[in-house]
Amino acid sequence: MKIALLSALALGFQLFLFLSAGTLLQRVLKRELSLTGSLLLGYFSVFSLFEIVCLTAELRLTSLTSLSFVTGILAFCLLAFGMIFGISRWKSYLLSIRERLSLHGWTFFLLLGALLLTLLFVLLYSDASSDSDYYVGQAATALFTDSIGRFDPTNGRALTVFKPRYAFSMYPYWSAVAAKCFHIPAIVESRSIMSVINALMSVLCLYRLGMALFFEVPGKGDGGKKCPEALASQRSALFCVIVLFLHVFSSTIYLPGIFLLTRSFEGKASIANIVIPSVLTIAVSLWRRRDESAFWELFLVNFAAVCFSASGMFSLALSLAAVFPLAFIRKKPSYLLGLFLGSLPVLLWAGAYVLASRGVFVMAAVTGR
Repeated sequence: MKIALLSALALGFQLFLFLSAGTLLQRVLKRELSLTGSLLLGYFSVFSLFEIVCLTAELRLTSLTSLSFVTGILAFCLLAFGMIFGISRWKSYLLSIRERLSLHGWTFFLLLGALLLTLLFVLLYSDASSDSDYYVGQAATALFTDSIGRFDPTNGRALTVFKPRYAFSMYPYWSAVAAKCFHIPAIVESRSIMSVINALMSVLCLYRLGMALFFEVPGKGDGGKKCPEALASQRSALFCVIVLFLHVFSSTIYLPGIFLLTRSFEGKASIANIVIPSVLTIAVSLWRRRDESAFWELFLVNFAAVCFSASGMFSLALSLAAVFPLAFIRKKPSYLLGLFLGSLPVLLWAGAYVLASRGVFVMAAVTGR
């Protein structure tokens, strides 16, 4: 019972942290986003910040205790400033929640049912795959040894140099830090709490993608009138339900449904079900609404992708395929600059990985090397 209560507290704290960080960044960027949009923006920004802090701690051979202390301070700062600047916004949103729910009509209950079933499935599902062993083992090893990446989680041996394939993706250590701060087992944070969080973010990403797709732009064959927000909300809700239904019939390890329903705690699952739909949403916004401020969000999404997994390179390929042609179609060189800056985190990661793999520089995992 104690672990269950602490786990519920950890889940609520992390979601509130994402919301606060997203609200704060939304104010800085002067963007108007919904509560769910702020939650997603905070999710990406927190993992981007954690990538910087944790990678620095890893290369400096800092202990997990010190990393947890620094992360805790940053988290409470984000919470405090997020509440100061966001409490009035949250209050107004809550006061209008009945109106917002009425926009969806009966589709809201259909979406809510699909979401709850998805969260229940990912919470109760368990497997014993090698990838599962790695993510849980990496967090548990860091927690047990009070170190960051200095031991091989598959055999417990101390490393002399960091492996380039894993050294730049700090996502597993988020579970280690959370487990240490809330005094819960690493497997609970990694397999249960992060599964629920990532599954929730996946559904929110699908909903935002639906809103980007189904909200009409004036003058596009609709007589200059926007598609009613209610219709766009209902279409987005149905879009989410249909995609989640299709995920149920995923039968190979290569489809997003498998990552969502059985491997949602993995970093590569976040690439498949959170990063890629978010990049698509940004691309649709650029194509349909000419929203150039979306490049800031692209930067955060790609930065978080580096934190999640080496598979984040796929977000770079999608970004190039979706945005690069648009710069020439609209004759806007500024799009190329935005694309470059938005993709910079993945480009820097790729360069560091190639150089480290070729032995140009060595990341020592022990002092005096």
